[in-house]
Amino acid sequence: MNDPGAAGVSSRQTEPVFLLGIAHRSGTNYLAELLDQHEAIAASPLPEDFLVAKLAFLEEYVRRVQGEWSARWDRDSAARELRSRLGLGLAGYLASDAAPRAGRVLARTPSVDGLTMLRRYFPKAHVILLIRDGRAVVESGMRSFQWSFDDASLRWARAARTIDQYRSQDPSAERSIVVRYEDLVADPDKALTALLGFLSLDTATYPFQRIAQTGVIGSSELKATGGDLHWDQAAIPDFDPLARFSHWTANQHKRFNWLAGRELGLLGYQPLHADEGLTNAAAQRLHSAAAACRPRELRRRFRRLLRGSPPAG
Repeated sequence: MNDPGAAGVSSRQTEPVFLLGIAHRSGTNYLAELLDQHEAIAASPLPEDFLVAKLAFLEEYVRRVQGEWSARWDRDSAARELRSRLGLGLAGYLASDAAPRAGRVLARTPSVDGLTMLRRYFPKAHVILLIRDGRAVVESGMRSFQWSFDDASLRWARAARTIDQYRSQDPSAERSIVVRYEDLVADPDKALTALLGFLSLDTATYPFQRIAQTGVIGSSELKATGGDLHWDQAAIPDFDPLARFSHWTANQHKRFNWLAGRELGLLGYQPLHADEGLTNAAAQRLHSAAAACRPRELRRRFRRLLRGSPPAG
């Protein structure tokens, strides 16, 4: 059978760029907006395409079709070819729908569902996995969409495991990259430079001066400041997405750790435990207790601080 990347089929069709966020509220809109400013990237007009997220349906289709083929045929090879051709068709759909300028097509989805099946359909695609601290994702979702704390934590944990599995099995690991939202916000110039290098795109033609002008897109802070949630760029005074869960109590951290603490570690984030989470105010209260109390009283107050209760008196 013919190579899906044969003559007459451009890399625009065979090598889409998939930007997949670990979940909603992970910054896919912001990063897509930044990448789309490069002259060689054409963003799909679909705000969120979910093509990868629904690959399980194609897998079922291929399985059922393969089941009808004769056992005398090379069914496995034919099934691989079928998957590749279906993927080529989907990539062609993205390319035909994107802006008609030369370059790579960028498709974004705030989900990693279907990720472990991606290479069966898009062997040459570049994959950008955008991750964000699960505690910030949960807090942002509760503010924006009234998510349940437990359900959101479990969804994030499941997505983290999917990413970890994909990274351990990806046969084209050089075509995948993980980007931390926290790094993107802290130093967007550095993050964009690394991403453009990953995509073999010229950094000299990227308008880095526009990064500071790119507004917040869909942030939960829009509601916090009295506005409605929307996906147009907006300026928010004192915007600090990295401090999203800084007000969490010790009990909230304990609950999240129980639901998704292992997955935090899988992605390089550190769980916060009670003995690590004393606020400055709590530490000051402890210092005052040490100066004024006998050892037994000091121990009692210290235990109260770890439970999140202020010392009496």
